[in-house]
Amino acid sequence: SVGQEWIPIPCVVDKEKKVVRFSSTHFSILGLFGYSNPPETKLLGEVRMTNNPIWPNQNSKRSETHIKFYLANPAWVTLKIFDKSGRLLTVLADNQYFMAGYNSIFFDGRVQGRVLPRGLYTIQLFAVNEERNAYYHAFLGIW
Repeated sequence: SVGQEWIPIPCVVDKEKKVVRFSSTHFSILGLFGYSNPPETKLLGEVRMTNNPIWPNQNSKRSETHIKFYLANPAWVTLKIFDKSGRLLTVLADNQYFMAGYNSIFFDGRVQGRVLPRGLYTIQLFAVNEERNAYYHAFLGIW
């Protein structure tokens, strides 16, 4: 989809300690993660939004979106929305447990009851379980 991309993150793998180390300049530091065996399949599959951009001030089907994502295995998911300067606006899911399969998180363009101003916003989705982790970001327009 337009405005969506995977971000490769350079890292150092210490096989003896079973740790992956990396740092990120994208909106937040993701941290250090270890695993007992290297990942064999992707944890996070397809990610898409039902509507992009959205018009939250209008009473129509396009006034909201569902961020839909596929998990290969159950995982804890965090979904955050940032403004163009990288300021965190809201957390739609905070380390929330989701089952394997297709999942969805609703967003109506409002933060604490107020409609966000027109513009582009960044959606950051992070999924983690005992064996794998995955990061995804996309842009969401609000008109």
